[in-house]
Amino acid sequence: MIPCLFRTAGQCLSYQNMRDILEFCVEEKLVLIADEVYQANIYVGDKEFFSFKKVACDIGVLEQVPLVSLHSISKGFIGECGRRGGYMEVTGFPEAVKDQILKLASINLCPNLSGQICCALMMNPPAPGQPSFERYWAEKRAILGSLKRRAELLVGALNKLEGVSCNSAEGALYAFPRVSLPEAAVAVAEQL
Repeated sequence: MIPCLFRTAGQCLSYQNMRDILEFCVEEKLVLIADEVYQANIYVGDKEFFSFKKVACDIGVLEQVPLVSLHSISKGFIGECGRRGGYMEVTGFPEAVKDQILKLASINLCPNLSGQICCALMMNPPAPGQPSFERYWAEKRAILGSLKRRAELLVGALNKLEGVSCNSAEGALYAFPRVSLPEAAVAVAEQL
């Protein structure tokens, strides 16, 4: 099996895109590595996060696609870059392979209490009625709103540059501009 990692370059994959990718992985016997750390960072209202695991379950290929799902506290809207905490879920692999992955991961493990606490908080945010609920969601909205505004400013500035174009950032923290070189510059480069 060959590992396959799809990067979305600040774009949100549609449910259909994800189905197509999963079906391609089944056909080609590929391992899919899904970095889902930016799942909360979606800046367009008509897009929604779906995990590759959910889509694989929905279309009945969960055990046919070796899937590694990744998440971390050091990115996404939480952005705790100095803390180390995250997890991976491995599905669709034979048990013997899962055992070896666990053994490999266990070799270098040491207790990372603060990372474990942060992961637990990330996976279980405050619920309605809890004392920190309103503040948590207000801070989350403020952080995501700030990231969205900065992404829009960056894309807008890039699109104002001569010879540069950039798709809107639908999510994550990335913008990938396209730079078009003037024909005269290309001609000089070819001569050199």
